[in-house]
Amino acid sequence: MDEFVLKGGLVHRGDGSEPQEIDISVKKGKILGFLKATKKNSKNIIDVKGSVITPGFIEVNAGAYGPQGVFEDPFGMHWIRKGITSVIVGSDGVTPAPLFARSAAFLRSEYPRSSNADWQSMREFLSVLERRGTGVNMGTFAGYATLRSAMTEGYGRDLTVGEIESLGRTISESLKEGALGVSFDLSGLYLNRVSSDEVFKVINAAGKFKSVLAFHLRDERKPMESLAEILSFSEAHAANVEIGHFQPLAEFKGGYLEAASEIEKGSADKNVHFDIFPRPVARISMHDLFPVWIKENTLQRLAEAMKETHVRERMLEAFAGFGSDTLTIAAVPKSLQFLEGKTIGDFASNRGISVAEALLTLATLSAMRMEFFSSAVDREVLEELLRNNHSIVTLDCWDAKEGADPIIEKVLSSEKSVEKITGAPARKFGLQERGFLKEGYYADIAVFKDGKPFYVFVNGVAVLEAGVPHPEFAGRVLKNKSEK
Repeated sequence: MDEFVLKGGLVHRGDGSEPQEIDISVKKGKILGFLKATKKNSKNIIDVKGSVITPGFIEVNAGAYGPQGVFEDPFGMHWIRKGITSVIVGSDGVTPAPLFARSAAFLRSEYPRSSNADWQSMREFLSVLERRGTGVNMGTFAGYATLRSAMTEGYGRDLTVGEIESLGRTISESLKEGALGVSFDLSGLYLNRVSSDEVFKVINAAGKFKSVLAFHLRDERKPMESLAEILSFSEAHAANVEIGHFQPLAEFKGGYLEAASEIEKGSADKNVHFDIFPRPVARISMHDLFPVWIKENTLQRLAEAMKETHVRERMLEAFAGFGSDTLTIAAVPKSLQFLEGKTIGDFASNRGISVAEALLTLATLSAMRMEFFSSAVDREVLEELLRNNHSIVTLDCWDAKEGADPIIEKVLSSEKSVEKITGAPARKFGLQERGFLKEGYYADIAVFKDGKPFYVFVNGVAVLEAGVPHPEFAGRVLKNKSEK
């Protein structure tokens, strides 16, 4: 439908204001205006009385690869079923672009099901995405892990001055060509050994920019120490910083509260935010469970190493006291989907092996491409973080398989909850005419019935209609406008 009216719903505009029972008129992919719910209109009325209407959710912490990645699910139905209409991929530092000569080979070796990349620059990739189409609005970071690992062939060696300058130029160009920011996952497999000094030098080489710098805490067990490192980058470059996966582990909950307080204290001169899942769970990659001494490898080399007898014996010794048998398998290659929802303890019991042996077996079966949900998150601290003015809510892990209820509705007002998933990320990333229900804005709209998405519109196109998916390439490429 080129023109329609959503009639009778309770509308949240995404700016934190109280919801109103009004009609929304949409024409040619944009919001034409608002009417009183009692006014009659015969032009393609969609009766949504009793429903809740919000701006389409914005996911800031999505992965570029994997079962719900750019190439595996091009229509984005994984996101649309959650009410997500805009996605920013690559906060973990692994992105489809920019690529060096060796980058494509690196990505294919690490992520075998990724697309054959026939691009190098960010501009070329975004052009390919525009031609192919996307089911949701999609933007991307320029991922430092992809760039650095391709340059060093996955080894953790120091970079030369020339290499740092080259990376800086590539990042700068990528931002000008449309990347929404630069991502450094300092806890990840490829960057956990990278020094702060190198990050400083690369950012300096990239020059001044206004886009988002995205980080994950280098060590989730030391939130204050890790935050101090990130704030040093923020202060030195007056940067717009986003901290991903800020899930408060119960064992270190005091550190997370202190870190959040530090972010709040510097709100006057620091543009720093953090994103969290609204459930008391944390998502953990397989390689996060492994000791540091084996992490100086790529995923492919790690998977190969697991087959070596001496490596397995050393790993079994390291995991002798491993007590996380309650970790739930969350994401696996398609051939192992029957394992999703099971715990490591379940797998060990069914096989008649120890938990340590079970973990190594799962690592081998999945070629290290497995993720888990952990319930070791402090609920009270999570609630406190949700109330923090600098928190943004991410939903990419909000899935029924997690086995824990969302707590956001019990902590925040409905209007504040919506703002943290729509308006707040739109402002953070400078997404123009998105994130809010306003006249002249793009019609990215989610309609909820009984708490679940019932209708979802992307740029005015119904991609979920009365609960039935309608895969369409209705999305648009989200590009950085601040670096032009």
